[in-house]
Amino acid sequence: MADIKIDSDSGKFKAGADQDLEIYNDGSHSYISGVTASQNMVFATRPSGGATTTAVTIDSDGNVTMNGNLTVDKAITFNETSADYDFRVESNSNANMLFVDGGNDRVGIGTGSPGYALDILDSTSPQLNITS
Repeated sequence: MADIKIDSDSGKFKAGADQDLEIYNDGSHSYISGVTASQNMVFATRPSGGATTTAVTIDSDGNVTMNGNLTVDKAITFNETSADYDFRVESNSNANMLFVDGGNDRVGIGTGSPGYALDILDSTSPQLNITS
């Protein structure tokens, strides 16, 4: 396979019938861009001889969907800018297994509407175990 080389920071590699895929570097950052606002960016994998599988989709609103596991070997911070957004983790049978209310600074376990700094709801067998 031959390399495609653009010897300028202002040059762009464009592909597609309407040249709606751009790959470029502006001298400071590298970009892969879908220039048609209504289209999703899809990153896919294809094992040798296998079918193509969507791995990551970024929609036109910037929402990211991952199909697979995420491995992080460094620290992760959610909501660094203190925006009023919630964070939720689901389990097999609880849509709000862990819920962080970004606007009210509260954490819920088993509830999506915590009323206290830490609010735990278990309607079947409520127990709290703290060990040292």
